[in-house]
Amino acid sequence: MSNRIRKVARQHYIVTIELKPDPMTGKRRRESHTVHGPRDQAEALCSQLLVDIQRGEYVARSSSTVADVCRTWLNKKSAAMAAKNGQKGSPRTLERYKSLLNGSVIPSLGAWPIQKLTTEHIEAFYAASLEHVSAATVHHRHVALQQALEYAVKSHLIATNPAKDADVPEAEHREMRFLTGEEAATLIAAATGTSLEVPVRLALDTGMRLGEILGLRWSDVSLDAGRLTVNQTVLELSSAGTGLDFKGPKTKAGRRTIALASPTVAFLREHKRAQTAQRLAMGPGWASNDLVICSACGEPVRPSTVSRHFGRLVNPPTPKATRRTPEPEPKSGPLSKPCRFHDLRHTHATLALAAGMPVKVVSQRLGHTKASFTLDVYAHVLPKQDQEAADTVASAIYGTAHAL
Repeated sequence: MSNRIRKVARQHYIVTIELKPDPMTGKRRRESHTVHGPRDQAEALCSQLLVDIQRGEYVARSSSTVADVCRTWLNKKSAAMAAKNGQKGSPRTLERYKSLLNGSVIPSLGAWPIQKLTTEHIEAFYAASLEHVSAATVHHRHVALQQALEYAVKSHLIATNPAKDADVPEAEHREMRFLTGEEAATLIAAATGTSLEVPVRLALDTGMRLGEILGLRWSDVSLDAGRLTVNQTVLELSSAGTGLDFKGPKTKAGRRTIALASPTVAFLREHKRAQTAQRLAMGPGWASNDLVICSACGEPVRPSTVSRHFGRLVNPPTPKATRRTPEPEPKSGPLSKPCRFHDLRHTHATLALAAGMPVKVVSQRLGHTKASFTLDVYAHVLPKQDQEAADTVASAIYGTAHAL
């Protein structure tokens, strides 16, 4: 590095140090520091600055804004994922970060110089966000902003991350929704004959996630053996266009084989026959994706499309007012209260555990890495099993009469 001490006048020196290129622009950087005092003081400052640079503790002056940092971090993260060498995270995660930063953080905080951004600025942004979005969304914005600012720390643009000490609104705990056996049967009846019939049946019968269901191929299904294997999931990369991609499970436990009940096997056989007839009728226009669930021409289905249709099924929108019916009566869905598609996965696990299926087996069917996680999520089912276990042991020791 080219560093020098220049005497300007008596008891007045300029210490110039050479720095690494700007992490935002890649341009060469040199900084000057003024010393009013003897040369020994200027030399001591120069030595200290060099030590700070060597230790990575020196923070250079920068005109970069919060927007510059966020965009540079997103670009670097995108490039790292594109390299696919030791790739971490999923394209869906990257899209989410882009949406959070470009859609909210940058418009609100982007103009601030990165070195003048404070914890108070960030907390004010969170408070203003709560007027329009939920606490959970604010928390997601915090996670994205904190990671972008951590990149600024590692790039020596700022000394500390101001988002680390920010007070983040706590998201309200959302009570898990699961259906009873009767409700599940009612939902299947309501979905029969619609595009939701297959995904609803598979979610309730296997506990698979929506993306896994839409990524399921016939080559992953063995109807003779009564099993299917989860090998890929559909990712929706953007809210517009055809941004769909297929990706393998995130964990080793996610790539799993699930046993099918005989009614599910019979249902899938009939669905395959109907789909084969549709494929033959389409001829060359059919997209050969081998998907169990697909569009009328064989193309993959967007998860958001299924979620939207499912929402309309379980919670039908109120008809629009007309001259004949200025106050139309709201439609009622098949269930006592609405639920999300993901709640069908919860339903499968809850009903299985309530029936006495071992937690380890349920955990494997769901693709959880650890059975302890399944225990934490579905603890609401275990008190009943605990009582049944106590009664069973008492019956074995004292006899049925004493156990009751």
